[in-house]
Amino acid sequence: MSEQTKKSIFDGSKWLCAEMLKGKAHNMTIASVEDCELTGENGRKDNGHAVTFKETKLPHGFTCMTTKRALATIMGTDDYSLWAGKRVCIYPVEVKVRGQTVQAIRYRAVAQVEGVKQ
Repeated sequence: MSEQTKKSIFDGSKWLCAEMLKGKAHNMTIASVEDCELTGENGRKDNGHAVTFKETKLPHGFTCMTTKRALATIMGTDDYSLWAGKRVCIYPVEVKVRGQTVQAIRYRAVAQVEGVKQ
């Protein structure tokens, strides 16, 4: 993480945040997706989603349309009630949000690499 990078907007013990990924990608199984309200560091409340994984107790909360579109593309549907049980790869990236560089979690399809356990 660069010196200019700030902590995640939704950092804290309640949510899975990019820093917890320790710079590595992780294959995860979606347990559930629910609507939720997220409060940013400035107190602003936004409607979003909380993705819970089988591999961790902390959900990943997001309001970002980039994340929602990526998940819908990976899953083949934007109906998130059908995402449970599906595998995804989550990984940390640096992004610009309101002029600040922050760590964020992004999603991609789980790579089907021969000889690698998923």
